[in-house]
Parts: sequence; C-alpha cells; structure tokens
Amino acid sequence: MDAGEPEPRPNLWHRLPEAVRAWLVLAAVTLATRAWIFGDPVVNLDEQFYLMVGDRMVHGVLPYVDIWDRKPIGLFLIYAAACRMFADPVVGYQLIAAACVLATSRLLFGMARKFAPFGASVAGAAAYPAWLLVFGGVGGQSPVYYNLPMALAAAWTLRLVSDRKARWWTLQGCGIMLLVGIAIQIKYTAVFEGIYFGLTLLWLGWKRRDGLTLLAGKGLGWIACALAPSGAALAAYAAMGHGASFVQANFLSVFGDRTDLLEAAIRLGGLTLGILPFVPCVWIVWRRGRGQDGTRPTAQAWLLGWLIAAYVGFLLYGVWYDHYTLPLLLPLSVLAAIAFGSSRYGRRLVALILGLGLLGGGGRAAADVYINGTARQLAHLTELVRPAVGNGCLYVNEDLSALYRIVPTCLPSRFVFPQHLMLDAYQNALGVDQLGEIDRMLASRPTVIVMNNRPDEFTLSENRRRVEVALQQDYLQIGKGPVGDYEYLVYRLRGEPR
Repeated sequence: MDAGEPEPRPNLWHRLPEAVRAWLVLAAVTLATRAWIFGDPVVNLDEQFYLMVGDRMVHGVLPYVDIWDRKPIGLFLIYAAACRMFADPVVGYQLIAAACVLATSRLLFGMARKFAPFGASVAGAAAYPAWLLVFGGVGGQSPVYYNLPMALAAAWTLRLVSDRKARWWTLQGCGIMLLVGIAIQIKYTAVFEGIYFGLTLLWLGWKRRDGLTLLAGKGLGWIACALAPSGAALAAYAAMGHGASFVQANFLSVFGDRTDLLEAAIRLGGLTLGILPFVPCVWIVWRRGRGQDGTRPTAQAWLLGWLIAAYVGFLLYGVWYDHYTLPLLLPLSVLAAIAFGSSRYGRRLVALILGLGLLGGGGRAAADVYINGTARQLAHLTELVRPAVGNGCLYVNEDLSALYRIVPTCLPSRFVFPQHLMLDAYQNALGVDQLGEIDRMLASRPTVIVMNNRPDEFTLSENRRRVEVALQQDYLQIGKGPVGDYEYLVYRLRGEPR
C-alpha cells in the first residue's frame, strides 16, 4: 500500500464493540449446538424426571416428601419456573438452559480476554457450548445451570486475585461465596470448587496482612454465605415439619449408595480420555506462563489451580457419570483460549478443540436421540396409556418419567424416579426397604404399569420379579411401543374398563 493511500475503512463487523461481537458469535454457537433438540421431551432420562417434579411442584407437590430424590431444591425450582413461565415446559427448560450456556460462555470470554487476544478468547469460550454435548450436556443437566453462578464466582475471584488492592473486598468475598451457595443448591458437587474459591479469599486476606483473628472471622462469614441457601432450604422444610425428610434425601442418602467399582473405573477412564484433547492447551499455559525469573503470573496460576480443584472434586465424588465432567469445561475453556493466543500453533489448536467438540458432541447428541427416542414415539405410547389409566394411578417401572407429566395421574409411590426401586445402587439410599416399597406400591393396585422389556443390567432380579409376578396375576397387556432403543409394555389392571 502506498504511503499516501488511505487505510481501508473497517467493515460493519469490526466497528461493533468487542463485547457485542463476542455475544453474537457465542449466541450463534450456542443455538447451533442446542436449538435442534428444543421440544424433545425424552432427550435425557434425568431431565424427564426433573421436569415432572417441577410440574408437580406447581400443583402443590413437595419434593423429598411427596416425591423422593436427592437433588437440591434449587434444581427443581428451575424446572418449576419453566413449567410456570412457558406454555411448553419442555421448550422452556431447554431455553433457560441455552440462556445459561450463553451467559456462561460470555463470562469465560471475559476471563480469557485478560490474557489472550479477541479471536483466541472467543474461540476458547465457544469450546464450552461445543464440548457440553460431548459429555451429555445438550439439554438441562444440572451443571448446565449451576456452571453459570460458578463462572460468575470464578470471574469475580479472578478479578480480586488480579487486583489485590480492590476496595470492599471482604464484602465482595461474601458475594462470591453466596454465588457458590446458589450453585450448591442446584448440585452439591459445586462445594469442591467453592472450597477453592474460599481458600483463595483467605490467601488474599493473608497477603493483605489481616491478622489471624480477623481472617478467621471473615472466613466464618464467607462460610456462612456459602451455606445460607442450603440453610434457608432446610429451615423452610423444618418449619413445615419435614426437616427429617429433607436431611435424609439431601445428605444421608449419599452414604447409602452402592457403586460397582469396576463399572465406575471404566467410566472414569473413558471420561479422562474424553478430555485429553485439552491437555496440550493446559501444558502450553503451564510451560509458557512462567516469567524469566521462573515465577508464574498469579492469575494464570490461579486458573490452573481452579482446574485442579474442579478435577479433584470430580474424582472425590466417585460415581463418574459423564455430566459430572461438565464443570471441568469452565477452566479448560479459559486455559484453551490462553493457549490459542500464546502458541504459534494456535490455529491448529483451535481446529483441534472446536473440531473435536463439534464432531464428538454432534455424534454423542445424535446417539442420545437414537437411544432415548423421539417425541412422536412418546406420543404413541401416551395414546396407549392415557385412556387406560382413567382415574387411577400410573406406575412407570423404567426410564419414562415423562409419562407422569403428560398423563398427570396420581402417584402410587414417593419413589417414582424410574429405577429407584429397581437398581442395586439405591438399595440402601432411599430410607425405606426397596422390596417393602414395591409390595406397598403393588398393593395400591395402580391402574396401569409400564415396563421396559429389557431391564437395566444392574436391576435387582428379585425386585423385577415382584413386579412381573403381579403383572401375570392381576394385569393384562394392552399394547407396546418403541421409544428409542427400547420397547415398553403397557399393562392394565384386570377388570378395569377400557
């Protein structure tokens, strides 16, 4: 270009503020990876149940008392809000989930932008919605929601780490830990990262030369903020006379879990392999983050510590289902962005991370739809169930808790999450004897029972046999229908009118 030739004017895209461009790119990626499942009521087994509980809450049902589960009340409140706010609650909870993903991605962009150029920061943030699909986060699994307050808490903490002279930092610490507390009331596994954030605040206080007594007082205040949402939930249940039910479901039940260690170890190995593509990015940040004197910038070191804390929490929980990996994607995405911007192989890394995320996530999500079924298949099964139930109760033995929402009948048991009464894992977790509850449920003579013709491999044979004996004696098979990779048999109580 000649010296006298004017520089070309930036196009409309580059005249937009960075923040707007980031929002637009991340919104496009979020919608591209999620919008195609909007309205699918069977995209995930857990989400069917959460939505059913949320729908029943709108009509006065109380979790842990009328319907047993161990998830915190905050998760069910999100689903109840979807039922209250949207004509189609399935689309509703999936839209709320998409909004959480977009907002979380934007926070990740903001954190990455402190260390990386714009393009690398956007690419790192875009890795989050792409990789959610790889680990089963295409819909409304709990980390999709609680990653948002955790990302906000992380961004806030990172700002304090970067600016140790920030004013009102003790009060800001209260805000950070309150966000952690909100996340905990969506999924209790957030406590591990919350501990790391709390230790960071104590370290900052030590650097500010707070005395031990003052620091201990602040620490107790921060702990109180983190526990406040859970304490409020417990207090509300205690005031209603159901404190014992709340404690058993939320806290004591986890100690009764039974886990097949070999199966869990196989899952752990698979998930560890799944996140391996991020390892080069983490290694680059680790190697190149040191200064000439060998020290490491505090903010980048804090990000690496956040990843370690998240991974330790993932390991300690011990069950290692795919969606437990989703919180790791927050620090991994920020570290990936830093690597994109600091390595000469940045573009190749972007292609690797985003390419594998989109391909792997798309393949995983398509497989989920194939296995779990479609709205049309569920509608066909509903046509068999709805007229047969009449004014009686429905019992679904496996998988399809969506039927309880679509056919809003009475419930024959508090334990209506499919498999709670069937799987070995819950044998000592429910607070009641599984076989005794099955016998009680069958004695109530539900009008319709829906059963999968192919039980889960961890189904207790005696529990299944109890139901099968009752079906042979008192029920008549009136139809069957496939939903995904399974076939469901529909039984009506003998003597009931068609």
